[in-house]
Amino acid sequence: MTAAQSCPPESPPRLYHPRPLVKLGGLGECSWVLNSFDKAAWYAGSEAGSDQLGVLGVNVHGEIVGTEIASGNCLRPRPFVYLPVAKYGKSAGKHDLITWSGGSSEEMGYAWDITDDGLVVGGVGGRPDTLADGTCRAIAWDLADGCATIALDASPDARNVWSMAIAAEPYPEPNEEVRIVGVTGYTCPLWRRNARFLLATNTSAIVHAAQPPGYGLHGSYDRALRSWACDVANFANPVGGFDWPSAIDPDEYEPNVNCPAPWSATTTSCDLPFWCGAQFMWATGWPFTDFYRRDPFVSPPEAIAGQETRVRSISHDAAFNSAISDFVVAGQFYKPVQTCRWIPAVWKYGVPDTAIELPLPDGVDDATAQRWQESVGECGPDVVVGWRTRVAPASGIVWSRCPNADPWDFCVEAADNLTPQNDVDTGFDILQIYEVLDSGEMLAIVRDSVSAEGSRGHYAAILGLAGDFNRDWAVGSPDLAALLSAWGSTSSMELDLSQDGVVNSGDLSHLLALWTGSAQRALKLSCGAEFCLPEAESFSESLQDEELDALSHALAAFGFDSVDAFRAAALELDDAQLDFTCHAMHCFMQAYSENL
Repeated sequence: MTAAQSCPPESPPRLYHPRPLVKLGGLGECSWVLNSFDKAAWYAGSEAGSDQLGVLGVNVHGEIVGTEIASGNCLRPRPFVYLPVAKYGKSAGKHDLITWSGGSSEEMGYAWDITDDGLVVGGVGGRPDTLADGTCRAIAWDLADGCATIALDASPDARNVWSMAIAAEPYPEPNEEVRIVGVTGYTCPLWRRNARFLLATNTSAIVHAAQPPGYGLHGSYDRALRSWACDVANFANPVGGFDWPSAIDPDEYEPNVNCPAPWSATTTSCDLPFWCGAQFMWATGWPFTDFYRRDPFVSPPEAIAGQETRVRSISHDAAFNSAISDFVVAGQFYKPVQTCRWIPAVWKYGVPDTAIELPLPDGVDDATAQRWQESVGECGPDVVVGWRTRVAPASGIVWSRCPNADPWDFCVEAADNLTPQNDVDTGFDILQIYEVLDSGEMLAIVRDSVSAEGSRGHYAAILGLAGDFNRDWAVGSPDLAALLSAWGSTSSMELDLSQDGVVNSGDLSHLLALWTGSAQRALKLSCGAEFCLPEAESFSESLQDEELDALSHALAAFGFDSVDAFRAAALELDDAQLDFTCHAMHCFMQAYSENL
């Protein structure tokens, strides 16, 4: 299918700004090979993993899992969960899963996905792709049971040299075992096979053993030495991919002995591509299905020989309110006729032979779609999120589906253009976007290269309403109090709306431009309806009364009888005058609070 035509873009509402949650690692402090499994998984590489797997996961409650680098030790990844509110007997904030479960402070681990009832899946014990420091094995942590660990691969096949659980059904069904999928190292560490993990028996098995069909020039290479399952949704088959065509039969080799290269020719050139997204059938005897695209310029349209596709996810939002055919798979495909470009795409789950091409932002040649999010009722548009690939660093992209237009017509926006700041070259780079919440907030990896040296690094962050520091979905007096209280700070990403590394008059100018007073504001993209506001009980608590009291006294001390009077005066002051006034008010508020 040809590319969807983007809507005539209006200037996007600049309502988004990152709220850092967990520091994943520093800037350039580890020297792994570019795009290796490790570097990409924790430092937001351009393609995020040699297997194109996800890095961060979130459930319907806003609980986030991922992997961070232990400070000062590049070779010690640690799995974490971030809780937005106190739960499971733990306070709100980040918790190391290995520590919580009573494990060693030196053990390696990875967290990849979390179900809505708090089951986290991942792996522990070593680095995938190598046996130098122990084998990695798939594992689950049950947060509702004191973070009890569950071995998912306790009795592996003799050829299974490592394993990793990548995804679990988001909505566990009553009286049904949750389906968990991922990947194993098969026979040789660099070879793969798709895997399912069985909670009842603590064992792994292949999801689907069928070999992919011969593709064009690869007709004689009827095996893929690598296949993986990277996502699963309720009622739908797991999705993933395969690559590395070969005539080698993995069963002919002893595990880890004389592992040969799969193929001597280059598998990534435009002439000889072999990489395909797949649907691995859960039920025995069902056919293997691959996601590809048809040539729209041939009548009738025909499948394109020798193409490449990559699948990253299947939508999670339609499980209980739509037919399985309404699920949407997200990923990318190769376009050899245009200088080997990777084009972002989505597929209807029930139409795997038709890729729906997504438009690219100006100046971007390659990108991937990461996740489709269907609108909730009349709230917001359908949204696809992803990022630019093949050029480091990655760069987040957002597609919103246009109303009253072609069903697959999208507006496209570079994520950095959704923030108030757009006139400096440095700042908080939105590298990759993984999920969209019902509120319109987004889960992303953000790079801070401008704050104080100790604060710089890569963060798991929520892209939320800019200026709403107390999370009440309004930009008003509490947020002004927060900004003045942190005046001059060089380590406050959330308050640094101008993204210049310091909380100053530039941030105040943006705050006043975003001002709503006590009125709540919903997030919005340039295409489609506003997102719905969360339920009132989910709002975070406002600032303490004494903080607002300190603001009130500071305003009065400097001759302002109200916040509105201060806002009016701020528009008339130059930057130097405004900075001096705000710095003085900051000092007054600190002194006032200390004397309470």
